[in-house]
Amino acid sequence: MLNTEDAKEVRNPRGEGSIKPYSGGGYRVRLTVNGVKKSKLVATPKEGRDQVRAWKNQSDEGLLISGAKSELIEVIEGWFREGCKDNPNHKDLAISTIQGYRQKTDAYIAHAPIAHIRMNSLTAEHIGSFIRSLANGEFAEHKTKTLTKELNSIKITDPLQSQKRIRITAQMPKRTEYGTSIQRQCYAVIRDALKFAVAQRLVSRNVAVDYAAPGAQTNSQRDAGHLTREEERHGYELSDLQRWKVLAALDEPVNARMKLRWTLALIYGVRPGEALGICFSDVDYGTKELVIRRQLQPVTGRGNILVPRVKTPSGKRTIPLRDDTLQLFKEASRRKRREKRSPNWTQYEFDGREYDLVFTQLNGRSIPQRLDDTNWKRFLKSAGVPEVRRYVARHDAASQMMAKPGVDHIAVSSILGHSDPSFTWRKYSHALEGKKRSVIDAMGNSVVDSVFAWKERLEEEHGRAWMIENNISPNEWDEDGELVS
Repeated sequence: MLNTEDAKEVRNPRGEGSIKPYSGGGYRVRLTVNGVKKSKLVATPKEGRDQVRAWKNQSDEGLLISGAKSELIEVIEGWFREGCKDNPNHKDLAISTIQGYRQKTDAYIAHAPIAHIRMNSLTAEHIGSFIRSLANGEFAEHKTKTLTKELNSIKITDPLQSQKRIRITAQMPKRTEYGTSIQRQCYAVIRDALKFAVAQRLVSRNVAVDYAAPGAQTNSQRDAGHLTREEERHGYELSDLQRWKVLAALDEPVNARMKLRWTLALIYGVRPGEALGICFSDVDYGTKELVIRRQLQPVTGRGNILVPRVKTPSGKRTIPLRDDTLQLFKEASRRKRREKRSPNWTQYEFDGREYDLVFTQLNGRSIPQRLDDTNWKRFLKSAGVPEVRRYVARHDAASQMMAKPGVDHIAVSSILGHSDPSFTWRKYSHALEGKKRSVIDAMGNSVVDSVFAWKERLEEEHGRAWMIENNISPNEWDEDGELVS
């Protein structure tokens, strides 16, 4: 029972909380730290001081924060509003990436039980359970039940609810299991939202870092040559026959307009978005170089936009061009001047500025990623090669560069725009497998030559008799003057 005898108000210095007598007996302890108001009823002032000390320790450890009782979905929505705005000031994520995160949140995270877990209860196991539910079908089952229940609650006779029924029906899962791509993106949303929340002192720590990203390969798996499921499904690079066919198809008249596009992909490994964002002003015919400085990205509601940055900081790069590629740029420029005479031509503009894109549609508009993918499939069909994704051209170009004798992988990394040369080495070192035999053969010949020279020097210095005496067989030649091994 609380002691009310001699109850007196205890005044602490500013920021140290207050301990006041409570009308019902005992003392009321109050403390505000980082915007969080804490209050508790205790029996004695000493207990009050102990409680204040405990709260302050929790604050120092990051356990007493304003977002502790917030649900995960609230933290994510706050991240979208404040830390992940669709504006050019956001440096970490591309606009298309943000839109992808928004879609994954609305379609998956918001419909999962993890969305309503409070921050002070969220653990890495919750995240792992959610990711596993995407893979094993539990999420699809849960979402179907939830939406069906909501659908059944709507009166069929109410015409005002018809649009809501249509919207809910459209949200029904189309599959039962989701692959690693969706799993990784959902995980990335939670991880980045919690990272922002930690920076804003809304949560104490980012528990997502305790869970390994789904589908990520370990170094041992990379060293073992394991391919991702996407690579196994679509193929990692072209075979020698396929490569010969697609390179031969570049000279077909039907592929003349897009020959330069596929040359940049197959020979130089330029990323699709980077290629579609190239302007004629990016080519320097004097130094025979191409500057990659922007990329074309599709953004919902805005069409194709030119992003004034590439995938990584090192993605902004200069690529030396071959003479035949420079000739292709000149031909593309002449073709573009002819196409501009068409009355249907519309000059591409972005943010009030005109851009003379190298690759456009016949009407002058930029080429959407989906159309570029369709053009790639048509090109493969003309070459008689099975369909593979566009990025295979980049992988194949990188492998071919690495396989060339004497090529420095750091130079290859620079051409490809990788931020880390060691990534280029890990990813494409398989291209060096074919060189093993030639290296060993060369070493073998070097050893033979070295032994011959060594014996010759010994014979000159000490004589043949000395060599025989020391059990060193001198060099011997046959009747044709060939060295006898």
